[in-house]
Amino acid sequence: MKKIDWFIIFLVLIVSVFTLKELFKPGMYTSHDGLHQVARFFYFDQALGDGQIPPRWAQGLLNGFGYPLFIFSYQLPWFIAEFVRVFGASIIDSVKMTFLIGFALSGITMYFFQKDIFGRFAAFAGTALYLFAPYRFSNIFVRASIGDATTFIFAPLVFWSLWKLKEKADFKWVALGGLSIAGLILSHAMVSVLFLSIFGLYFLFSLPIAKNKISYMKSCVLLMLGGFGVSAYYFIPSILERGNTKF
Repeated sequence: MKKIDWFIIFLVLIVSVFTLKELFKPGMYTSHDGLHQVARFFYFDQALGDGQIPPRWAQGLLNGFGYPLFIFSYQLPWFIAEFVRVFGASIIDSVKMTFLIGFALSGITMYFFQKDIFGRFAAFAGTALYLFAPYRFSNIFVRASIGDATTFIFAPLVFWSLWKLKEKADFKWVALGGLSIAGLILSHAMVSVLFLSIFGLYFLFSLPIAKNKISYMKSCVLLMLGGFGVSAYYFIPSILERGNTKF
């Protein structure tokens, strides 16, 4: 990786901090789900402290009765928040920094994906569009949908993996794509379904121009199996236990 790439990464980080500077104000901002996210992370952090690995039961919710929230709710954003929490951040600040981390990392992953196809200048422009789309700010400051916001890290990585596998089968791209699929599912299962349909369409359109169609198909199957396998601890119980819940 050249110095210009490091400079662009640094620039993405600086722009992300400046753009989301409102997150550094004390307390939780007014939003649709902001306070719910704080409550969820509080009990996720508590569950980890109690030895629940992975967390399942939110002890103090539902008027103190508790319920198995984390069987059905996303988990990856809370693990990111837990990483921030380790450094002494408060519950609220950990939630807000998770939004910032997701925003910055999504810019970096989009840059490297596009650079491989279009070159640095176009990739920089595309990254700017990806970061500054109005929906991204609505997601953070209006909806406060932390799971939805985190998925934007992984979508470029899946497309990048498919792009590389179309040219040549390579286990590192199968692994990266599989982990990225798992990241999508663990960030927000319902949003991941929307992305998976788009990945499926991309696969169908790219298959006729793949250099080795059989190898490409095998790699994509392994990629999907890996992604679902890594995230199976979450989505299999959420499916099996759904019959025991009432929405």
